Amino acid sequence: MSKKNLIIEQAALLFAEHSIESTSIEHITKKCGISKGAFYLHFKSKDDLILQIFEHFFKDIAGRFTAIEGGSFPASKKLRTYVITFFEVLEDKLPFISMYMRQQRTPNEALFALFTHYNSLIDEATKQLLITVYQKKIEGVTMDILVTLKGLIRGYSEHILLNRAAYDYDKLADTIVERLDTIVEHTTLWFLQDDAISLPPCEAISFELISKEIVTQLDNYQDNAFLHESLELLYTELNKQNASPALIAGMLANLQDEPALQWLRFLIKNYKKSV
Repeated sequence: MSKKNLIIEQAALLFAEHSIESTSIEHITKKCGISKGAFYLHFKSKDDLILQIFEHFFKDIAGRFTAIEGGSFPASKKLRTYVITFFEVLEDKLPFISMYMRQQRTPNEALFALFTHYNSLIDEATKQLLITVYQKKIEGVTMDILVTLKGLIRGYSEHILLNRAAYDYDKLADTIVERLDTIVEHTTLWFLQDDAISLPPCEAISFELISKEIVTQLDNYQDNAFLHESLELLYTELNKQNASPALIAGMLANLQDEPALQWLRFLIKNYKKSV
């Protein structure tokens, strides 16, 4: 684990346990076994750290979703896995999220912009998954199905946040998937319609964003020769004017079993440039 991710994960735990106001940077550095100088190499302030904690959460879930969509198991199981994964991530991050909500910290412009950006990226991953699962059945109405799925998940998420108990997420996933299957099979009236099943790549993803992520991961994987070399080759190929799709696909395959690299795979897969 990189030092930056160590700080993010330990700080989230400390904030959840003691609150943001009661947790000092000194508490965080002591927990991580680092100096304050090492902390400030990665974060400008505590507020910057909080922003990057949320960004870390968003990257985690988008990366997991793209791994599910590209997984080798049957398409019929992918949506169920997606739903279970969402609620498992929610459960894992719930202590920090609940603390943040209880303290009624007003989201600043930077946090709102961050949420908007990653929401569009997660929507993209979800749309691709829905197309994989339902194929021609949702041609022309992919956006409506996406909104319906998000509505179901958001409704149950709010219930879980406000009514803490031990929930059976396998049963919840089966419930949501059965409901969505019924809507896909039997609905005749759709509110939102799109032009085609082949949706354009996400405009929010830039080459600069991909390059920055590769450089970050090259630093994180210096001790893993195989992954470091794959990242280097990927970076070199993407910088070519006529990049080889086959070589890029091969390098992405090398990264598919590494959880921390799923976000990078998502970015490259949905980059608007044809590679």
